[in-house]
Amino acid sequence: MECLWRVMDHGISRFTDAETAFPGEYTSVMKPMRKKFMGYLPPTLSILREKLVQKQATAVACRPIITALLNGINKRFAAVYDNKEAIAAAILHPKFRKTWTNNQRLIDTGIQYIRGLLTGTSSASAAAASGSRQVMGTSAELKNDDDFFSNRSNMDTSDTVDVLAQYLQNTSDDTACVSAWPVLNKLFVRLNTPLPASAASERLFSCAGIVMNSRRTRMSDALFEELVLLKQNKAVTQ
Repeated sequence: MECLWRVMDHGISRFTDAETAFPGEYTSVMKPMRKKFMGYLPPTLSILREKLVQKQATAVACRPIITALLNGINKRFAAVYDNKEAIAAAILHPKFRKTWTNNQRLIDTGIQYIRGLLTGTSSASAAAASGSRQVMGTSAELKNDDDFFSNRSNMDTSDTVDVLAQYLQNTSDDTACVSAWPVLNKLFVRLNTPLPASAASERLFSCAGIVMNSRRTRMSDALFEELVLLKQNKAVTQ
């Protein structure tokens, strides 16, 4: 209540009903977007291209539009099919695995990349285990000498189980099924989590700083907004 009275004393207006309703509506609208993984991108592009190619065979008036769309997709997203992480992310998503494309080269590339990551993870785990065994000291070594079958119990069986093959043979399309293989689950989270980029907002702030300089301090908010809008969309207005 003390904070509320301070706000009222300084003449700061309260939030309106529309302003308080906005966060809830924004959350409900953007909620489906948070469920999209990086692994959706290659399959979406592949299926979209296949559908456009199918329609191109029977289209008459709209064939130039389909051609333009295909050219735009190929030009804009060509690097996606050379991105091993994106391909691996699609394979590690249970909804797609190996069924999202007929290009076996892409599937083999993604599987080899995943196996390389698994090998690196196994090597790091083995090195950590080796270091921990060395710290145990001579008492553990004496115990191992006395126990005839000690080496059998200390063998690392993670390399003998092909977790990737087990995952690819699984038929469930629920993302929760990946948790059955902890090593793959870590790779799934790592590769399927797209990182946001601030480049676009930084460019906008830079443009706003150029517009609002020391000689334009009396510019109105409306004029400032219009100038920034025109400068950012000058390619469209020309």
